[in-house]
Amino acid sequence: MQRLLLTTSLIVPLFAVPAFAQDAPTTPEQPDPMVGEQTDPLDSPDPAAEPDMAADAEPEFTNDTIMQQQASNELRVDWITGTTVRSLQDETIGNIGDLIIDQETNEITAAILSVGGFLGIGAKQIAVRFDELQIDFDAREIQLDMTREAADAAPEYVFRDREDLPAPVVTNGAADPMAPLD
Repeated sequence: MQRLLLTTSLIVPLFAVPAFAQDAPTTPEQPDPMVGEQTDPLDSPDPAAEPDMAADAEPEFTNDTIMQQQASNELRVDWITGTTVRSLQDETIGNIGDLIIDQETNEITAAILSVGGFLGIGAKQIAVRFDELQIDFDAREIQLDMTREAADAAPEYVFRDREDLPAPVVTNGAADPMAPLD
């Protein structure tokens, strides 16, 4: 009997915990400061009268900087990576593991495919031009005009090492940066 009471006294509080884990009360949503009513500039306070508030203000961004939603012609990288690439003959070529972006043009130049091997063991990575991929249905199906044999025979892609930041230049304020520091 004591064992039954002890077990019951330990289990009952576990069922009561969800009752206490209710959502916190919600507060009314605050209006977005970037999207709001048009106000008359003469009605706004003088920024020179309150210099502390002007220094603490958030920077304003132009409409060219902030994007609010994804367009129908835009794809997420997460949708592309991991997707199986198939040939036009519907044979599996490999999976996309990474994308290469040109830093100067900000364009995706290549997709890295993991090809060959068995369950990822012995696979190699090859690069194919990104514009050669035929991407349909929000990257649920990706095709490439290449056979599996051609992908297996392709040379492995060579990645470069990530470079370290250059060391900061220390100057002493003199015209000659090699002059001894005081």
